[in-house]
This record gives sequence, C-alpha cells and structure tokens, in this order.
Amino acid sequence: MFNPKFGSTSVSITSDTGVDNSGSSDVEDTSGVIFDSSGLDKYRNSLKTLYNLIIFKLNLGMNSVSRKQLILDVGGRVKLNCDLKRHLSPRTVGVIMRSLPLEGNSHLLGKSIVYFETDVDAGIEKARSEFKTGDIAFLPSTGSICFFVGNVQSAKTMALIGKFHGDVSELKNVKSGDVLSLYEEIT
Repeated sequence: MFNPKFGSTSVSITSDTGVDNSGSSDVEDTSGVIFDSSGLDKYRNSLKTLYNLIIFKLNLGMNSVSRKQLILDVGGRVKLNCDLKRHLSPRTVGVIMRSLPLEGNSHLLGKSIVYFETDVDAGIEKARSEFKTGDIAFLPSTGSICFFVGNVQSAKTMALIGKFHGDVSELKNVKSGDVLSLYEEIT
C-alpha cells in the first residue's frame, strides 16, 4: 500500500513564551492539540492506517487492469452484468475496451447465440469453437460480439473475451432487432 510522507517540512516548535523548544518532546499540531513525541507517532500511524484503508476500499470497487466490469443493456428493459477479461484475449479485449460504449441491433443464431455487429477491427486471438452458457466471444470476420445463452460447438472460431455474472436467461427473450448496448459500469 502507498504510505504518504507526513512531516516532510521542518518545523521549529516555539512555546507561548517565545522560547524555542526544538529539543522538547511536546508538539502542538495545527488544531491546537498538544502531543508528546510518542503521541505524535501514534497520530501519524493512525492517519497512515486510515489513508490506506480508504485507498483499499476505493480499489475494491474499481475495475482492475485485467478485468473490466460492463453492463449489457437490452433495449432499455434489462441490464445484465458481465466482465471482459484481458487474460483471455489481450489484444482483442484492449481494442474493445477502447471502443466502448458499443451499440447495435441484435441478431440471433439459433436459440443459443445472441450477437450484435460492431466496427471493432481485431484479428482472431486464442481461437476456439466451444463455448459455454454465459460466455462472451468476439467474431472477427464480422466484428461481432457474441453472447452465449447455451453451450455451443460453433462452426466458426472466435476469441473468448469474457463472461456474464449470474443468470443469462433474460437473453433468451431478446428478439432480432432489439438494441443492445455494451458500456462500462459507472459506480
């Protein structure tokens, strides 16, 4: 964790009588509270601990470098949480992240794949053809982002780029032409 430097400026401690007490172990902070040297160290350590807890708490809610939390909005009716995971296809996920937000009309491929076309131009990376329910993949030939509602053995190879959180059964209700929006979750 990051520890800020406290007391980086030199301070001359002067008593109410105007006598320099630099050698004294008593210190008065800006609020008028007087600390002895051990009390000042405890005060500094408490501030450092508080600072680190605040930073830690903020970092827990934020996206990491390797994972981006996104929302898939289905026609303004349903919002599903999903993650893009950089380790699955680093270049492809990077290009998609820089292209967010993305929006397009939905298309259906059987009952197991919902997708929408984008202008994202990225090649195939870590190609695969087997996908499970909740997977998110990128089809480079059409620049499509595909969402899997069921387990699929695809005829075309795609790059796995992410997963949904929880139940994806709401995707079964998507109709061809519904507007799909993929954007970053703002907290």
